[in-house]
Amino acid sequence: MIPDLEIERYHGNTLVIPVGLTNPEHEAVSLEGALIRFKLGEISDLSTGYLITRDDSAGNFCIIITAPLMATLTNPIYYFATEITYASGFRETLFVGKLTLKDNLIP
Repeated sequence: MIPDLEIERYHGNTLVIPVGLTNPEHEAVSLEGALIRFKLGEISDLSTGYLITRDDSAGNFCIIITAPLMATLTNPIYYFATEITYASGFRETLFVGKLTLKDNLIP
């Protein structure tokens, strides 16, 4: 699998992934009524410390995984995906990615 995104992060640091959706005319894609799902390892929308903030009319959202939740990840590499189901029922995978965790330089 070739990921769309590759991110390196120090182990235990907060992960923030901002996303903005536009159409070919560079107009915002409305997220009104859409379901946005994200999965990274065992982290999902049911995890404490996981949050998606949204600005539906601007087509923007931000995936946030807090430092305590990131600290629970024990492998050096994880793959993740983001999927959206629009109000119309159309569903798509927006992107898949690879997260590489590095040891903190200062323990």
